[in-house]
Amino acid sequence: MSTLWLKIAVISAIIIGAFILVSVLAPVEEKPQQQEKSYHEVIEEDDRRLRAEPEVEKQPEPEAEPAKPTFRELSLEEQVQAGKLFEMALLYRKQGRLPGMRSYKLMVDYCRQLIREYPGTVYSYKAKRMLGDLRPRDRERYGITDEETDLSSY
Repeated sequence: MSTLWLKIAVISAIIIGAFILVSVLAPVEEKPQQQEKSYHEVIEEDDRRLRAEPEVEKQPEPEAEPAKPTFRELSLEEQVQAGKLFEMALLYRKQGRLPGMRSYKLMVDYCRQLIREYPGTVYSYKAKRMLGDLRPRDRERYGITDEETDLSSY
């Protein structure tokens, strides 16, 4: 009876060895050229785009230098507070992008607080840009108005 189990073990080892050999020698298939971005790539792209300095679209006149928006100056204490709120909004945006989370409520709350408490500042501009970047169904879900995403006042 022990020889039967020995034969089964040897046959199993040969089959497993054959699978390993085939997988090693098999040609590697090329990946499709256009891959879906990973979570980390999306987050890095968001950080670059949302932290970027505000710029106004170029005017049709090539000679005129495009005017940068002007923002209200903040005291050092206000800058620290607004910076904290903006960082929290970015954090909750990242968490909202995670599969299974899909809740931007806290991000929207922080953006609304920035717009309400620091109007006319670079932080309210970035908060409006962040809210405008949400998908239409998320805007509808959280009741985001056109005024909250309107950047023309800058």
